[in-house]
Amino acid sequence: MATSILSLPEEALSLVCTLVFSATFWSGIMTIMYDSGLIHQIAIALDPLLKRIMPNLKDQEAKNYIAMNISANIFELGFAATPGGATFRETKSYK
Repeated sequence: MATSILSLPEEALSLVCTLVFSATFWSGIMTIMYDSGLIHQIAIALDPLLKRIMPNLKDQEAKNYIAMNISANIFELGFAATPGGATFRETKSYK
């Protein structure tokens, strides 16, 4: 029983390291996509859809962050979509 109890922290540390490292890696990939302009191209492709969903949205940077979120979800990287949304929330004030 003691060996099972002592192995639990090792398994938990292994799981946490795996999750943190994968989230960091894919968040970095999303940052590279944003800095390279790929997210802007995706935003341009999604512009007709965004105009229908959000007709009052004029800010191109907001469209880029929305495109980043959508592209992260398309690639099934939901945890990588969170930093993009958090960054947008920090840089913009809501009215």
